[in-house]
Amino acid sequence: MKTKYILTSQNTKGSVNYEYEDGILCGLQVSEDAELTRKQRIKILLRTAVNEAKLNENLRLPGCILTLVPADLSFERFWKEYNNPASKKKYTESLWNQRTDAEKVQMFDFLPKYKAMKRMEGTQMVYASTYINQENWKV
Repeated sequence: MKTKYILTSQNTKGSVNYEYEDGILCGLQVSEDAELTRKQRIKILLRTAVNEAKLNENLRLPGCILTLVPADLSFERFWKEYNNPASKKKYTESLWNQRTDAEKVQMFDFLPKYKAMKRMEGTQMVYASTYINQENWKV
C-alpha cells in the first residue's frame, strides 16, 4: 500500500514530498517552488527515514509540518465536497490542476471550517474557482 506525506514550513516556500510503499521509502521530491538553501536540503535528506514508521520522529524540525496526504486528491472529490453547482466546473478544474498536492491538501483541510464559518455568518459560499483563487485556505 502506498502512502504519501508532504513536509511544509512556515519559514520557506514550497514542499518536500515523500512516498512510501509497504512502509519503505520509494519516492522523494522537492517541489520546484521550494526555496531551500543547500544546507536545508542536506538536513532534510539526512533526516529522511527509509522506514515510514520513523519519518515523523526524524522530521521534527522547528516550524515544519508533516502532513499525511489523503489517498484521493482528485478534482472530482473536491467538486463533490465543495458542492456548489453554480460554479463553472471546467474552469475550476483547470485551476485545481495548477495547484500542488500540498495546496490541495490545505484546501481539503480548510473546507469544513470554511463551510461552518459560512453557515454561522448566514452567507453563501463563493464559487469554487474563487475559493481556489483567493487562497484563504492557506495557513
